[in-house]
Amino acid sequence: MAPIKVIKTLEKIRTRFFWGGDLESRKMPWIAWEKVLAAKERGGLRIGSLKAHNIALLGKWWWKFKSYPDSTWAEVWSLESSGVYSVASLRIHIDTTILPISECRWSWNYLIPGKLNILAWRICHGKLPSMVNLLKLGISLSNLCKMCNGAPETEEHVFVDCPVAHEVWQQIAKKGSRVTIG
Repeated sequence: MAPIKVIKTLEKIRTRFFWGGDLESRKMPWIAWEKVLAAKERGGLRIGSLKAHNIALLGKWWWKFKSYPDSTWAEVWSLESSGVYSVASLRIHIDTTILPISECRWSWNYLIPGKLNILAWRICHGKLPSMVNLLKLGISLSNLCKMCNGAPETEEHVFVDCPVAHEVWQQIAKKGSRVTIG
């Protein structure tokens, strides 16, 4: 079993990497790491915790030790339809038990790049560095949109309501309608 301190250190490295930092610099973690680790069905990104993975790997050794062909232990692994132990099935079971369910449910779209899925996931959680969020954290003195100065800068304002955003979407739609295939 990996020591808790080692697992916490590795999770810290993963967290900083995910948010764009490194060991020396730290970026703003906009969403709790436990929510990022959780399964997609529970509002996370299904990265999975190292704690659960460590326990699941230990379980693999336990399973091999108990799984002799003539043993009754070899007949029931209930987390897999095949009845055969897998690290992934136990890790997912442990994560499902210990990680939180998010209030935001995001359906992953495999037709668009992962970065856009993660952007949409962060929008769903309301965790972009908008002026409203920066003001809540005491990083900004104003919550007004820097593009139009007409309304508080929320995720919805930036992508939908802002007159500048509206113009950008119109320009994208115009260019998209001119594209011909052939």
